[in-house]
Amino acid sequence: MRGGEAIDFCACVHTGDTALYYDTEDQVLLAELVYPAPVENAEERYLGMEITDRNGDGSSDILLRFSQGKGTLELLFCWDPETENFLSVPS
Repeated sequence: MRGGEAIDFCACVHTGDTALYYDTEDQVLLAELVYPAPVENAEERYLGMEITDRNGDGSSDILLRFSQGKGTLELLFCWDPETENFLSVPS
């Protein structure tokens, strides 16, 4: 959700980022979530994502989860209206 409007999308997980595409017939990039550091074997370690407005700005924030040893690596991205990009922030 951005600005109160729901957006359907699909995600492609990679070692250095997760690319979000509009869920349409054509593959149009919606946003890129650039990790603060590479996540080796991200495709295999990906556990899922949580999408919710964590900071009350009306835009959804995205929490990615990856397996890491015996625990979980969490990467949080918040929408920045000034740059119109998701920025990595401490979770």
